[in-house]
Amino acid sequence: MLIGFIYLLGGSFIDDLAFMILATPIFYPIVAKLGYDLIWFGMFLHLTVMIGVIIPPVAVNVFVVRNITKESFGVIYKGVTPFLLSLVFVLFLLFLFPQIAPFLPSFLKY
Repeated sequence: MLIGFIYLLGGSFIDDLAFMILATPIFYPIVAKLGYDLIWFGMFLHLTVMIGVIIPPVAVNVFVVRNITKESFGVIYKGVTPFLLSLVFVLFLLFLFPQIAPFLPSFLKY
């Protein structure tokens, strides 16, 4: 949960790809040592960072959309809310059923 909070907070202040490049080398060995599935961790990482770039205080993606469209933040958040809720729902499902993450990659084994 602490790693998720750090990714949410970092994704909120820094661009998503830049924060993943900064933070993943720090947390990857910890998660691997704790025995978590690394495919699950990758999905968890991407979902939390994508939620982070949408939520305030900085909300990098919302500012980009605002500069392009010149719409108010209320209109932008009204359009973003269904996607934000779906990301939170998928993250919740990933926590409840972690076997969802390696389901498709399991078919790639010989």
